[in-house]
Amino acid sequence: MSVDIKVKMSLEDFVLDVEFNAHETAVTAIFGASGCGKTTLLRVIAGLEKRAECVINIAGHCWQNQQQNKPTYQREIGYVSQVPCLFPHLSVKQNIEYGYQRVKSQQKWIPGEVIELLGVQHLIKRMPMQLSGGEKQRISIARALLTNPKLLLMDEPLSALDHQGKHELLALIASIHDELNLPIFYVSHSADEVAAIADHLILMADGQIIASGAVNQMLIRSDLPMFHADDARSVIIATVVDYEADYQLTHLQLGDEQIRVAGQSIPIGETVRLQILAKDVSLSMSHVTNSSILNILPVIVEQIIDEQKAAWLTVKLKLGESHILARITRKSADHLALKPGCHCFAQVKSVALLSSNV
Repeated sequence: MSVDIKVKMSLEDFVLDVEFNAHETAVTAIFGASGCGKTTLLRVIAGLEKRAECVINIAGHCWQNQQQNKPTYQREIGYVSQVPCLFPHLSVKQNIEYGYQRVKSQQKWIPGEVIELLGVQHLIKRMPMQLSGGEKQRISIARALLTNPKLLLMDEPLSALDHQGKHELLALIASIHDELNLPIFYVSHSADEVAAIADHLILMADGQIIASGAVNQMLIRSDLPMFHADDARSVIIATVVDYEADYQLTHLQLGDEQIRVAGQSIPIGETVRLQILAKDVSLSMSHVTNSSILNILPVIVEQIIDEQKAAWLTVKLKLGESHILARITRKSADHLALKPGCHCFAQVKSVALLSSNV
């Protein structure tokens, strides 16, 4: 079953006009620049915009169409906003249990299970003013989950956090999705966050959807802005096949090739999501043997895109059944005589392990 959304709404000089569907258990990232309509779309889905004309079907249940319009309190959503909206006069435990008390009869989870899942056992006696920003967002997520949602809406939940806080909460959101198999709409303008957790990507501009699809395919489309950004990247899925304890290196199988990534041991056979930045990939026409670079992979040039910059261009490379990008100088491309269809080697200086068990 799927989540089906069709919305049209006018707000002064802005028009929101979108239609899409998402898989019932996917993380769908809604991505775009500030002001493109991302938050407004979430508010419509939540029933907070009364002027919207829309059709909203969630896993076979109609929330809104021309004949009916369920009020917000009857829509089974969990909502996590940019700023944690905790009740200052209630303890952490009371905040977490606030929604639970209203849906206890239909509840899938009990507070203790969610508290353990989010790792906030040590915080339950505190008051909100005693929490850090990251801790407040954990409590907001716990409270949202205990409203027994059929859909979790997250509106830039990491925007106020530092790098470490963002990293921890991204891992937490990924684990929530794995554990609860809950559809999530995740609003963001951060490519890092989208690459880390999204299965499906919706790209918005000026109140409309300009493209949508699987995140690994969207990031490498040369007709979309992410491809041309300074931090252009690719996301690939690989399988753990070995671990070198002496060097703390995980070996991952990607088709016929292996990729090695530094980090902690991951169970053999588990699938992982990897990110490779285009600026971390260089190209050579032969396999270099005396190099500190561990990942030197045979690839085929599929597309060469002139970035309209004095020095640089972007090369789309086929790696087995996957694709990666390389950002190299125009002079290097001329020196190597690169053209679509030619075989070469991608020298990957850095690979980021985004998540496991995808």
